[in-house]
Amino acid sequence: MKKYLYLLAAAIILCASDAFAQGEDEFIRNYISTSIFLADTEAAAAVIYEKASIDISPMTRTYEQVYKSRRIIKILKEEAIDEANVRDYFISKGGGMESYVKNVVATTYNMVDGQLVSTPMDKSAVYYSNMGDYKEMKFTLPSAKVGSIISYSYEIHSPANFVLTPWYFQSEYPTLKSEYEVSIPAQFSYVTISQSTPLFKGFNTLKAAEQSGTDAYVVGNEGDRYSKYHTTIWGRRNVQSMRQEENAGNVNDYRERIGIQLQSLDLQISALDEEGLRKAWKDFNSDIWQHNKLGRQFSDNSFFYPVLDSLTYGVDDPLLKAKRIFAYIRNKMHCNDKISAIASRDITKVWENKDANAAEINVLLVAMLKEAGLDASPVLLSTKGRLKATHDYPMLDRFNHMIGLLIVDSVRYYLDASGKYNAFGRLPEYCYTGYARVLNKDDGYPIMILPQYNKERSVTKADVVSLSDVAFRVNITEYIGMNMSSHLRQLLSTDTSKLNGIIQTRKNAIKNDAEILDIKVDNLNNPDTNLIFKYTINKKYKMPVSTLYFSADMVKILDKCPFKPMDRRMPLELDYADERVYVMNAVLPSNMVLEEIPNPAKISYGDKIIFRHNVAFDSTTHALNITTQLKRNDCVFEAAEYNTVRDVYEKIVKEINQTIVLKKP
Repeated sequence: MKKYLYLLAAAIILCASDAFAQGEDEFIRNYISTSIFLADTEAAAAVIYEKASIDISPMTRTYEQVYKSRRIIKILKEEAIDEANVRDYFISKGGGMESYVKNVVATTYNMVDGQLVSTPMDKSAVYYSNMGDYKEMKFTLPSAKVGSIISYSYEIHSPANFVLTPWYFQSEYPTLKSEYEVSIPAQFSYVTISQSTPLFKGFNTLKAAEQSGTDAYVVGNEGDRYSKYHTTIWGRRNVQSMRQEENAGNVNDYRERIGIQLQSLDLQISALDEEGLRKAWKDFNSDIWQHNKLGRQFSDNSFFYPVLDSLTYGVDDPLLKAKRIFAYIRNKMHCNDKISAIASRDITKVWENKDANAAEINVLLVAMLKEAGLDASPVLLSTKGRLKATHDYPMLDRFNHMIGLLIVDSVRYYLDASGKYNAFGRLPEYCYTGYARVLNKDDGYPIMILPQYNKERSVTKADVVSLSDVAFRVNITEYIGMNMSSHLRQLLSTDTSKLNGIIQTRKNAIKNDAEILDIKVDNLNNPDTNLIFKYTINKKYKMPVSTLYFSADMVKILDKCPFKPMDRRMPLELDYADERVYVMNAVLPSNMVLEEIPNPAKISYGDKIIFRHNVAFDSTTHALNITTQLKRNDCVFEAAEYNTVRDVYEKIVKEINQTIVLKKP
């Protein structure tokens, strides 16, 4: 069956290469009965052909950008019907030019009684709406259903946007052919950043690229020094689908794409050498520090001197100074939940209003730390779920959050005072994404804020205070990890009664008629330390039992394997390095015999994942100690490692779920 699918896919690809040579109806007829593309049986749709082109040309007062879009899609499953609802957004006006749309053509093709029937969309079905500085165009293709092929094209004429939207050759659907064409005035220099497997192969003409049969090609005239415009076409054929997966970053970080950004004038579309990259980052830092006026936020801040003096008076320890300043800003400022890379207001206004976005709060924090004589700087980063910032080229739209960096005795402390439950020296989990940029009055510099820097450690202690054939009683103390402590504080801040529900879930390991008693929580209002849960598990039997069963790990550090899918294509990306420890101490009843007990065990995947199950029993004192430790040091596993990681966790769950059996002699 698989061999047949690949042969079918190959035949389809050959047809797609000829595109519309035989006319659109005949072209559509080749695919209308096909239900599997590129051997992807899970796909809800397939992109048969798509092309986007951008043409930038000068006008009297501005540059016009003409964007053309063309797509042909086969709908294979119900969940892809929404592909017939087309939307696009564009800037409303600029430079004296009003944007407009033209040449909207859309047709749905279906097979009816063995005949190919086309249903064109009426032009009155195109709607426009204003969205601030932007406009939205939308339309719905008629008669679209499972089995339909939809085809549409349109042009958008607007003022040029010199940060061009990246083009993705890869999507959640298999794509037979995808092309991207850019034509720009020769005096502009655009830097291209491509991600493609295989690499693009250069050709002099599009016809030569088509005839070569290569799956990745690029055709351009940038070598023509006499041309007024530089035109480049990138093409990809036979692109496998890539869908978002659990425990992964933004899928677009891994999809094949082309990114283009204006660099300077009097050059051409090109790659960037090391010296050019260094200058680009220097200009990036300068633009933010000077032109966006970030630098002036750190001068003439006498308005907060009285508060700063009260926080630091008599304090010589620089770290203690920093902690006091951080706690003050975190507690006094209200974040309006707007994550932002840029402080849009002067910090004097932030200080007065006590309400600000995240960047403004953290700029204020850095300003106070600097005034206290500490080495502090603002830092730009991209949060999890966004396209990751990289060193390849400075793109401000890749950065969406600003934090603070404090250096004391060569030790770095990352600070985010915008969240009421953020701890000193720890960032929210979504901040540990890798590449970040420190901003300063010079050139700035890159740093890496990796998820393995975010270390989570939780410890559970179970002291069995009584154990007999009629009942047992266990005192539990849970030291919650700092990441989970932050989440739970947010949850409990509105309703502390939810704590009972959280603790009640611990009964799953005990089952039957176990009670949870004397629930207490410590450190609820101190975000700089671990939450501590204390409670008692109490269980009474209706009558004395001759055989006593109880879980070796009453509070399980892992109750099930967290990785459900059988395979994946994207790397497995976890938010933090994780260590979980469980310790149980008990004295077993002298009138019962220990019949079954787990053996000591170790399960590991190199030094990336280490699990130990230590069991010690003293037959003289009847003292039993069980120590369980699961330590995951790595946070990112390649897709090829996934099955191994999942198997390791399955084995760990099985080991944790063992039972201790006591019997009366």
